[in-house]
Amino acid sequence: MAYLRQTDKDIIVHLRTHHTFGRRSDAVDTCVNRPDVSKIHAAMEWNGECWQLRHLGRNGTWLDQESLENGRNHDVKTGQVIYFAEPGLSGWVIEDLSAPRDQLVPLDPSAQAIPLQNYQLLPASENPETALYFCSRRAQWILDANTNEGEFYESRSLEHGDIICFSGSHWRLFLVGTSKETEEVAREEGRCDWKFLFDLSLDEESTHLRLQTGRELVDLGERIHHYLLLHLARCRAEDAASDIGDKSQGWVDCERLSRELGIDAAHINMLIFRARKQFAELHIPDDVTPIERRRGYVRFGSSSFVIHHGSKKACELPLLV
Repeated sequence: MAYLRQTDKDIIVHLRTHHTFGRRSDAVDTCVNRPDVSKIHAAMEWNGECWQLRHLGRNGTWLDQESLENGRNHDVKTGQVIYFAEPGLSGWVIEDLSAPRDQLVPLDPSAQAIPLQNYQLLPASENPETALYFCSRRAQWILDANTNEGEFYESRSLEHGDIICFSGSHWRLFLVGTSKETEEVAREEGRCDWKFLFDLSLDEESTHLRLQTGRELVDLGERIHHYLLLHLARCRAEDAASDIGDKSQGWVDCERLSRELGIDAAHINMLIFRARKQFAELHIPDDVTPIERRRGYVRFGSSSFVIHHGSKKACELPLLV
């Protein structure tokens, strides 16, 4: 979470992977609004191992008292000061040179930035209001909110600079990569076929879940949220047996789901959050989604599963004919 501090204004500037400075606000990451600064004056860039500074403008860039050669990369160190166009005027102190990382930057300057995991429960995993996760298939961060007394909300895609609110505080999503870089990462993600294997005890008190792809078997153990997934898988299997098409099968009204499971919407949301978080922590590809949502409805996300109830196979998708 590398950042600079502008000395005369005491403003923190977090750095993107390729971060540009200059006078043209629509073309750079940080605008330096002075007539002696070029439209695109300088850039700081993470090369995979360290940060480097490069001068690109006309009137010079200084690192401490050293004038930088135009177009040449210069390694930087914490504590050094960057000057644009004129040394000694409005310096930028290098305070952190850690690797770039997506984060939530607080609008309240007294709060600390939150570095993002692939799946983040906010404000805390114990009592989440919001889930924020990166979907490589869509090459976007997704917000899945649970506010307004636990009602269900559909997910929405986020972009760099979007504002997120939870627990009465406001945060700005800061993405270190450009949209093009993110899309390239997404294209590298390969797809493969995964089957969900549920083992439900006879008394339906415990649900064991495993995932299988080819010869690989991932054991997810017994979790409370696995029963929610199993219940939704049963609903999908019932629709498939009634010849309902794949796109329409398995969608369950959220009020009905609350009645059938005997828990409220807020609790169901928490179980959904925890299911997705478990998949993210095990680095399971995000096209293997346990849950799909749309406003007012939810369904099991896969059309390939087997449910064993005790020692007997209870249902399976795809249907065997």
